Amino acid sequence: MKRFILLTCLISAMIISQAQPEKKLQTKPDEITVFTSAAEIHRETQFTLAKGMQILVFDSLSPQINANSIQVKGKGNFTILDTRYRLKQHNPLEKETAIPPKIQTAINALEDSIRIMSYKLRPYTNQMEVLTMEKNLLLNNQLVRGNGGDTIPELKQTMLFFRDKMNEINSQILKIEQEKYPVETKLTAMNNRLTRLKSYSLQQNNRNYPAVPQILVQISGESSGPAQIELSYLVNNAGWNASYDIRANDDEDITLIYKANVYQNSGKSWENIKLTLSTANPNQQHYKPALQIWYLSYNQYQQQYTRTSSTLAQEKAPTSSNREVLLDDMEVAGYANQYTENTASSLNLSYSINLDYTIPSDGNYHSVPIQQKNLGSEFKYYAAPAINKDAFLMAEITDWKDMELLSGQANIYYNGRYNGQTNLYPDIIRDSMEIALGSSQRLLIDREKLSDNITPSLVGNYETKTIEYEITIKNTRNQEIHLVLEDRIPLSNTKDIEVKLLKSDGAEFNEKNAHLTWDLTIPANQTKTIKYSFSVKYDSKQNLNI
Repeated sequence: MKRFILLTCLISAMIISQAQPEKKLQTKPDEITVFTSAAEIHRETQFTLAKGMQILVFDSLSPQINANSIQVKGKGNFTILDTRYRLKQHNPLEKETAIPPKIQTAINALEDSIRIMSYKLRPYTNQMEVLTMEKNLLLNNQLVRGNGGDTIPELKQTMLFFRDKMNEINSQILKIEQEKYPVETKLTAMNNRLTRLKSYSLQQNNRNYPAVPQILVQISGESSGPAQIELSYLVNNAGWNASYDIRANDDEDITLIYKANVYQNSGKSWENIKLTLSTANPNQQHYKPALQIWYLSYNQYQQQYTRTSSTLAQEKAPTSSNREVLLDDMEVAGYANQYTENTASSLNLSYSINLDYTIPSDGNYHSVPIQQKNLGSEFKYYAAPAINKDAFLMAEITDWKDMELLSGQANIYYNGRYNGQTNLYPDIIRDSMEIALGSSQRLLIDREKLSDNITPSLVGNYETKTIEYEITIKNTRNQEIHLVLEDRIPLSNTKDIEVKLLKSDGAEFNEKNAHLTWDLTIPANQTKTIKYSFSVKYDSKQNLNI
């Protein structure tokens, strides 16, 4: 008995729930927070509250909604009872039999035209029937069948009459068919067109309707009147990552343009939306940590690679080959700071972009400038002619930390020319950031071996090899340059081989890696020569790898 009562109550509750009126709210996103691997959609709308129980339906939503992330709050004389997510399937019983007025008007006009065209065709049909009957009577006449007379003149007269009459009938039939053909063709085309128009309703009822994502909010209104409701939820297949433009000119501060590559494939386009970019992870689970016992042993622990939310976002993000730029970088970067507010907390960074953007649901990168800053920098050249005779211009930046940068790829532009790409890793940079701006053609470097002498030892099988190098640097610029020059001598890893630095020409020598470093200032249009030498003592019976 108790089970029956419980089942009855449950069915009654379901009937009452189904009987509650549903009120569809047509809304659009008004603000979106884009995380590195998701996005939070915010919707807000005004509606007229009715007294009693009712269900508010948010329609036209993304199919990528995370149902567990739905949050609703409201303002007004009502109470929110329940919130749920559903995929509404198309009801096949709800046939869309109504034909649009424009198509119905075309059908009516076409039916009238077909009726008029049928009237035009009917005289041709009647004439054809008469001529056909006349032709059949002539063919079935007894005279034609052979009973028209026994004499030759009578037979000739009969045949002549038959031939003339048949020619006359056939000529009239041919003329009628020629006149009737265009009328019949036009009438056939009208009937085909009418069939296609009338099949519109049938096609509408037989097409496949995708499930519609909806969020239902059950409320209880205490009194009727105006009210407001706010909805927020997370969608997948969206995110952003950092990228940069580094622009430099001779002897000027470096301009760093901080940008976000925003992408989304949520199934709904974001039209004229205010964006907030955040580094937080909305899917992070928050649990109280449990401190375990720390056991000490001789086991060696190896660092294991784990995929974090940021690496997952990079795996899901589109590649640079399909990136798109919403606005010209230089055009927007000039006032990026004016329309960007960044907020830092102990948990994350967020950047409020106060310009409205449109991000289509295409999975491509869309560039959103965050901020721009001129950074004080010191320029110097670096060269290692043992590997590459080109000199590379380096910029050392020190005042970058207050920009709160993230790791990302940077495009380098020097003197208005694109010079390739580099990667910035602010998390592992200490005090200064070094950026290679490209090689210089105005600094000519040549490295030449001057001597390679072998001196045998007086005792034993050892001999000594002495090698001397000369490095020539020519500054063809009209101003002096600062050059860091590096070279090396061999480093022995066995007791049988002994290496000594004989001449360094003022270089700083690192004994750990056997590198020579010269910190040079070369005047404009001047040439500087550096010489260094070293000796190698080794067993002459062994093959020396030098």
